[in-house]
Amino acid sequence: MTKPVEKEPVYLNPHQLAQRWGLTYETLERWRWRGTGPRFMKIGWRIKYKIEDVIAYEESHMYSVTPKDPGKPVGHPNPR
Repeated sequence: MTKPVEKEPVYLNPHQLAQRWGLTYETLERWRWRGTGPRFMKIGWRIKYKIEDVIAYEESHMYSVTPKDPGKPVGHPNPR
């Protein structure tokens, strides 16, 4: 029996992610400084976003109604 081949994780750089979301590179940079946005890794001067983390972040921002506070998902456990 052969062992299943594990796929290498796919990473996006900030320019690729900015294009995916229609944002600017500077917006993602600001999010990193503030500690918001998807998880990222930094190796040397390079920033990379693991596609699984990007997808998880996207899914955590899915809404079925417009929230009163657009900064918090509906039913967020820590409302302001």
